[in-house]
Amino acid sequence: MLVGAIQRLQLCVLQRHGKIGVEKRDILVDRVGEARDARETFRSSLERFQSVIDTPNTGLQKKYDTISEAYNKSVNAANACVTALTR
Repeated sequence: MLVGAIQRLQLCVLQRHGKIGVEKRDILVDRVGEARDARETFRSSLERFQSVIDTPNTGLQKKYDTISEAYNKSVNAANACVTALTR
């Protein structure tokens, strides 16, 4: 139920942006860029943390690798959407 409400709210926001001239693909491109920035921030933070604390093969690294793989898949999907929208 909450997910449905959030989806309707997101649709409403996208429609409002469309009315003022902001295209959906522009919003998507911005969100992908923000996600990349967040990833780089996390990666550099993890590397700094590991340089201070010896953390060989910890659960943190495994979790990061899992999240990184999911992120890469989502970026590829987002790029495919952008490509499809710009055709």
